[in-house]
Amino acid sequence: MIGSDVGTIISPIPITLSLIIIASLIECFLILPMHLRHSMKKISQTEQTKIRTFDIYFNKFRDEYVVPLVERTYASKRFTVIATICLFLMSLSLLFSGRVNFEFFDTPESDTIHANFSFSPGTPAATTELMVKELGRSALEAETMTSNFLGEEVVKYGVGNIGASDSGRGNLLSNTTGSHIGSYTVELVAGDKRNVRNMPFIKAWENATKLMPGIESFVVFESQTGGPPGRDLDIRISSDDLQTMKYAALALRNELRVLPGLLAVEDDFPYGKQEILLEITPEGEAMGFTAENVARQVRNAFSGSIAKRFSQDTEEVLVRVKLPTEETKNQTIRDIYLLTPDNNNVLLSEVVLLKQRLGFTKIRKEGGIRKASITADVDPSITTTNQVLQLVRKDIAPKIEKEFNVKVEYKGKAEEQSKAFVDLSLALVITLASIYIILAWLFSSYTTPFLIMTVVPFGLIGAILGHYILGFNLSMFSLMAFFGLTGVLVNDSIILVKTIKESISDGYPLSQSVVEGVRERLRPVILTTITTIVGLMPILFEQSLQARLVQPLAVTFIFGMLFVPYLVLIFIPSMMGIAEGLKTRIKNAANYLGFYKGQYE
Repeated sequence: MIGSDVGTIISPIPITLSLIIIASLIECFLILPMHLRHSMKKISQTEQTKIRTFDIYFNKFRDEYVVPLVERTYASKRFTVIATICLFLMSLSLLFSGRVNFEFFDTPESDTIHANFSFSPGTPAATTELMVKELGRSALEAETMTSNFLGEEVVKYGVGNIGASDSGRGNLLSNTTGSHIGSYTVELVAGDKRNVRNMPFIKAWENATKLMPGIESFVVFESQTGGPPGRDLDIRISSDDLQTMKYAALALRNELRVLPGLLAVEDDFPYGKQEILLEITPEGEAMGFTAENVARQVRNAFSGSIAKRFSQDTEEVLVRVKLPTEETKNQTIRDIYLLTPDNNNVLLSEVVLLKQRLGFTKIRKEGGIRKASITADVDPSITTTNQVLQLVRKDIAPKIEKEFNVKVEYKGKAEEQSKAFVDLSLALVITLASIYIILAWLFSSYTTPFLIMTVVPFGLIGAILGHYILGFNLSMFSLMAFFGLTGVLVNDSIILVKTIKESISDGYPLSQSVVEGVRERLRPVILTTITTIVGLMPILFEQSLQARLVQPLAVTFIFGMLFVPYLVLIFIPSMMGIAEGLKTRIKNAANYLGFYKGQYE
């Protein structure tokens, strides 16, 4: 149900799991009975009645340890429920206090590092070439520094480029060309075969690079290897005035550069060459000049006037009239004469004011609105995208908006995360509603489904503690795994509650039915827990860096399943006892009120 690029990335997981569950139903109802039919024929009657050694030890463990524990916790059911709630709140405090962070997609490292730079427009290619050579030198120096001078191979090769920047998520000037722009790309040894990580290498490369005079922009970043598109941080600023928008972008960029954990901070609104602005004076307006008239005559003076257009051989031919080059090569804009509406000549400087300012290389629009984008990458070992965005929204953005009167928006991963959470919220509502309908139909009750579903949020206890112990950030895959963990919790709870209700219908009190239900269903619950944990262990202990993207899924399932026996066998019976006591008190109160109502009548 999750759309956009995020849904495309994670959709294979629920699709695969659904197919596996369908296959397991076929195996369970069609294939397994035939296997049992043939295997049971080979077992003699004596072997069937003989108690196995495993059963002896398991029954001893169940009757001497588990059942007494269930009896004690059920006798102190209020304490059990309160203790579980406290444990849940403690796990949430790890999340809210920042000890366990949330990272939308914890993508693996890339093996390609880019360095983009730009000088002032008009810089000769020879100067740019010298800077490219300097980046090649500093990359090898960074290799030596990060490998602790042990000679470990880190860089496979490097390629320089003059006239354009490298592609990648750090390239905001991908469509900008010119001799003042250059780049250098380094291909590293595969991440599993080197000890040097990307972030230390990037920092060492930046520190080893000696920037030449005139550098306006210099960023080092890694290629994107997975996850949704967009930069870790992508903040858009919009304003009607270009200069104000640029000043706001520079102010925001300076604020971001001092934040720990941010790399490759840049904006896509660079200054260009010097521009001359022509502003018509009141005298010029009195003569009948307009901005369009002046602009056309100035253009014609330098480029010539188009006298005729005609087609020839499917091509358009322009006939342009202009003065000989010898007469105009030394001409400046101040030497131009304009033709007045009454066919008189007047010097340009007499009817316009000439102002100089820095122009912009490109002006980007989104939805017809001019915007500047300030982007950055996040070092996951120091901070997370959500932590930076929270700080920007709270402290930095309001100050920028107030000072420059601009509008700040959040794109990139922040936008993708917002869209995904909207879809995920809808999916959660439909999931819980579907579970309730199934449980209500199964138990023919409106209240029992609520009792079983109370266990769902407590699955977060194991998930959050697991991420804290192993040092992982919560991610979208963690949330997807929590959905699956919810299904396991509900399934195990159904098995136990149905057994307890069957015992109650046979005339046993609730306390005894709870004990018998736990005694009967302990083995299925433990087997479900063990098989799930063992099945996910290979993912958790996979050493490949590529596995880090999905390891939060395994962490959520494994540590969540460790709490399943407690939640199902101890917490659910305690909740049933509290619900039964509450039901009895409500019934007694109703009878009491009915008695007094009869007395009054």
